[in-house]
Amino acid sequence: MSEELSETIKQRYRVVDDAISMLVRVVGSELEEIEADEEYCYALKGAIFFYIQGLLDIVNYIMVMRDLTPTNYGDIFEILVGAKLIDEKYADIVRNLIEIRNKLLFQYEDLKIKELYSFIKDNKDIMVELYHSILKLMREI
Repeated sequence: MSEELSETIKQRYRVVDDAISMLVRVVGSELEEIEADEEYCYALKGAIFFYIQGLLDIVNYIMVMRDLTPTNYGDIFEILVGAKLIDEKYADIVRNLIEIRNKLLFQYEDLKIKELYSFIKDNKDIMVELYHSILKLMREI
């Protein structure tokens, strides 16, 4: 791996690490407090978006190195689960993450803060676990 590519991948790790820290901090607050503060709302949306996009960037590199070819971002995790490179227990969470990313990115549907907050609060542990699983997979390359 070139030094430039190595630095790019490390940057993606930092993005995901920072996003996880922000998500944990924000969902540590009460929902009412977040809903009442527009900056908190943006922080929650931004952190989940950067978490998802950072994971996708890392996993996309894994796909290239494994000579796997997704047709879109939604396929990336499906291929990894199907190839048993990541555990099937992550299948539902990654589908939800891709759906959240698309709603945030393309704004085809309003993403309610209450729903986003509940999703993150209920799934933050498995999201961290998924990230560590991807890091482990990355080390195997």
